This record gives sequence, C-alpha cells and structure tokens, in this order.
Amino acid sequence: MLQVKYEIDGAEPQFVEEHLYGDSFWISPIRIKPLRDSVIRMHDVQELDEISVPSRFVDPFLLPLFISVFKSDREINSKRVGYEDEDHVELVRGFDCNLTYNFFTYDDVNELLKQMYRYADALIVEDLNEIDDKTGARIEKNYTENMSDLRKADYYAVISGFYRTLAHRVEKMMKDFPDAYLSVMGP
Repeated sequence: MLQVKYEIDGAEPQFVEEHLYGDSFWISPIRIKPLRDSVIRMHDVQELDEISVPSRFVDPFLLPLFISVFKSDREINSKRVGYEDEDHVELVRGFDCNLTYNFFTYDDVNELLKQMYRYADALIVEDLNEIDDKTGARIEKNYTENMSDLRKADYYAVISGFYRTLAHRVEKMMKDFPDAYLSVMGP
C-alpha cells in the first residue's frame, strides 16, 4: 500500500492509493456503462482507479471545494439513483456525501485543481484572502481545535503540501483516463 503523507507533530493530511472502507471519501475516474433505462445506478458505474481520503481531511480542506464546482444540473448528475424499491425510484439532488457518486467533468475538475493550487500557494505565504471564506474558516477551525501546538506557518505548509500532492494525483488520473468522468463519493 502506497500512502502519501505529510506529517508534522501529528498533523497528517493524507490520501491512500487504495479503497479504505469506513470513514473515507473515494476519488475515482469512472465510466458509465450502457444504461438499461434513463437512470444511473451504482452497478452502472465502472471505477477505473481510486484514491481514498479520510473524512477528517475532506471536511476542513476539500468539501467546500467539491461543492463549489459540482454541477447538479449536468445530465449525468440529474440521473443518479439515491433510493429505489419495487414501486419508486428517488433521484439524488445536489452533492451528496452518503455513498453516492458525484460526477465531475474534466472541465469541472480543472476548475477544482486551479482552486487547489491557488489555495496551496496562498497557504505557503499565509494569505487566507485567496481562499474562499468557508474553506478558510474550516482551515482555521481545524488549526484551533486540533493543531494549535504547531506553528501556524508549519500547519499551513502541511495543508499546502496536501493540496498540491492531491492535485498532482488527480491530474495523473485525468491523464491516464482522458475519456472518463471523475467521481467523488462519501462514506
């Protein structure tokens, strides 16, 4: 198992090159298999690669980014089945963190990557003005609640490295699977 890790006195935002069960988000390039009808069920999705990011790193650092670039009005996202029984099919609306594929085109992903690199650069120079308010507040809250024993500059350097390394890995997925979508699924 390859584990990419930045660690300074216990601060270790990370992702892992395999499927971690439990409390993780999974980022995968995917393809949609030919549909039997007009909706997309779990078994209609083919995952081509995968990395796992523990939820404790998604909430403060990534979730606002995912939500900000997610396009719920895209046809592919409007066909996702959230619940189904014999008589009823309920479709998912919006970004859903509960075992639901959230599909991103590579244009969406490029927007996400630009933001991640911008955040990484801003954190290195300790300029939170370049980071959206929601993410900036979460980064600061995480520091205050969990990492205040670190120098703030060291904490920012760790988070900057996390953004940059994760962005590089997502770029590799896009290069390896140029005709795919990217999916983010929560636990």
